[in-house]
Amino acid sequence: MFKQTDRREEYLSLQNTICLKGILAICIVLCHLWGPLLEGNPSLSDGIIGNTIGRICTVLGYLSVALFLFLSGYGLCVQYQRKGEAYLKGFLLKRVLPLYIINVFLILFYSISNVLLGEGISWKDVLQSFFFGQTVISKGWYLQAILVWYLLFFIVFKYIKGDKAQIAAMVVAFLVYLLVCLIIKLESTWYEGVFCLVLGVIWAKYLKKINETLSKNKWFVLSILIVGLLFAASFVFGNFSFLQKPARIAVKSISACTFTILIVLFLRVIPINNIITHFLGKISLEIYVFHGFFLMLYRCRLIYINNWILYSALVFASAILFAWTMHPLFSKILKIGKKEKKQNGNEN
Repeated sequence: MFKQTDRREEYLSLQNTICLKGILAICIVLCHLWGPLLEGNPSLSDGIIGNTIGRICTVLGYLSVALFLFLSGYGLCVQYQRKGEAYLKGFLLKRVLPLYIINVFLILFYSISNVLLGEGISWKDVLQSFFFGQTVISKGWYLQAILVWYLLFFIVFKYIKGDKAQIAAMVVAFLVYLLVCLIIKLESTWYEGVFCLVLGVIWAKYLKKINETLSKNKWFVLSILIVGLLFAASFVFGNFSFLQKPARIAVKSISACTFTILIVLFLRVIPINNIITHFLGKISLEIYVFHGFFLMLYRCRLIYINNWILYSALVFASAILFAWTMHPLFSKILKIGKKEKKQNGNEN
């Protein structure tokens, strides 16, 4: 049954983070929906309201993904702290392999879908989808990135001990990841919010100290004000300024981190636990990986829906319904290698 929790004590509990993931999944669909809407209805961008809505939808994507990454880093570290080396013994089998199997399933799903819907398909892209840097999975770069970070987390926590050393190693891992992305010339989407995963690890490591500080109202309010101002400044300069690309992406990355911290702080006082967010949170992975198919389906040659209201409604309804039907399969895949059902803990 769905239960309410003490927000100040359980703001990053399993239940709360599931609900947050549901909200984030919807935000990501909104982000990816705006482009197709404009292609079919250019007039939507006219006027102040249209431009404002468009910009909000556009930035929701990278900010929401940043929070997803934070929750992944936080969840991995919390599980390690609770179970120690035992958590790492079956990590590759229990965490990496199931996600990779889902990746393979989705490669086949999108490859077949592209052919059936008359979309172009590159066998080079299909092959690279099994590795890193390109994928036929719509909006599927996140799967490749998170698989890499699961491996990096495993390596760091397997061979490096001590909180400070592990955090330093995760920062170095981020710099290496960033360098690789730059060398192979990936879009900034692949790395602009990735440091938030490291931020999640840091938050988990110092959770007790952070909570002790935030429990004092003056420090909580001050934190909100400072982080809020930093986010506002970095958001504006990172998204709507004339800075050169390297500087703009760096500032945009700062906005992703400050936004993440701001939302986590607000979770202490704003209730998000309800039956709707919990339901969406349970199927958030499925919504994320399948909504791209419906963005394509309702704008393909066989089915082209020009009415933007109908198109939006169908994409949301179809993505949620299909995610719900696929959830049992994904749940079984994600349980591969797990001998016992998780009773407690933050499984992000």
